[in-house]
Amino acid sequence: MAPPEPNRNERELAQVILSKTLRVRPGDSVTIEAWTHTLGIAKACSLQAVELGARPLIQFHDDASFWRLVEEGHAKTLGALGDHEYAALAKTDAYIFFEGPEDRRRFHALDGRTREDLVSWEWKWWRQAERSGLRCAWVLLGRAVPGSARYFGVDLATWRAELFRASMVEPAVLRRAGTRAARAFQTGKVVRVSHPNGTDLMLRLRRRSVSIQDGAVDAHDLSMGRFMEVVPSGYVPAALEERYAEGEIIANVPGRTMAGGSALSGGHWTFHGGRLVNFSHTKGQNEAVAAYAAAPPDGRDRVGVVSVGLNPEIRIAPYVTDQRAGRLMLLVGGNHFHGGSNPSPFQMYLLLDGATLTVDGRAILRDGKLV
Repeated sequence: MAPPEPNRNERELAQVILSKTLRVRPGDSVTIEAWTHTLGIAKACSLQAVELGARPLIQFHDDASFWRLVEEGHAKTLGALGDHEYAALAKTDAYIFFEGPEDRRRFHALDGRTREDLVSWEWKWWRQAERSGLRCAWVLLGRAVPGSARYFGVDLATWRAELFRASMVEPAVLRRAGTRAARAFQTGKVVRVSHPNGTDLMLRLRRRSVSIQDGAVDAHDLSMGRFMEVVPSGYVPAALEERYAEGEIIANVPGRTMAGGSALSGGHWTFHGGRLVNFSHTKGQNEAVAAYAAAPPDGRDRVGVVSVGLNPEIRIAPYVTDQRAGRLMLLVGGNHFHGGSNPSPFQMYLLLDGATLTVDGRAILRDGKLV
């Protein structure tokens, strides 16, 4: 079966990914990992790579074959990459990752052992990618599929259109929007989050490295060991002092548990003595409690990351709702991906619109607007 011809939106997105996110140059080797439902955009990226003078390679996964092999008990084999794949990774300059399989609900419904076997490649792949010095784009268009749209209760066409628009926002625009927050997170000490809904939370920073997630992998990112950008992008995350948090925060936007992917609405968290001492949700509480109980105790109750969103085109798109301009995100649990010291596999986050966030008394957000 020939891959479908890319449409105009896919061709434009391919230009953004290769020219702006990954800054592909003539002679670069470009690896594109695609699934059945992302062949159109993968083909667009391949064509764009050739037009830029680069050398593309598409790694293809077939959804139907994947599920047949999982049902036949081959999850461990599927989750173990071969030496030839790591050799290709070592010779890759730019990597484009379209996530699969298409049916994410079916994937998350698998038993825990099977899921772990299927993703057992992740840590070794990540280490190899860091050593290789490649530039990677994790493109979320592949997550906008009919089943996920029904699960999240959003219109599929609206979701896809928003992803295209949000991906087109210039990295320079996002960098300008995030400069003040990044500078404050880098050099500040005391963070306060407040809101008329009763939120009043004190946090601390440790002057760790901070990077604006602007949709472009540049030399500064690579020097800090950050080789991957999500597309679309647009937020400034900061790893917090894990042992200090006092007060409470009340969400007004649905959040999520990262491990199980459960939706959480009406979140109300209380911190004391640097620990999350109580959490409740009007929706998803049972799932949150179960995920929390199943996680290793060490680190699951520690505050992890605070971030502010920068992207003016994000409205309803699942998985990137934290990137909406002016939105605040607070995460508990593992924060090592953003330079923290908590390696816990547990993560849970909530979102707040209309918040005021100050660093050492200076406003970064005021009533949900970037200062």
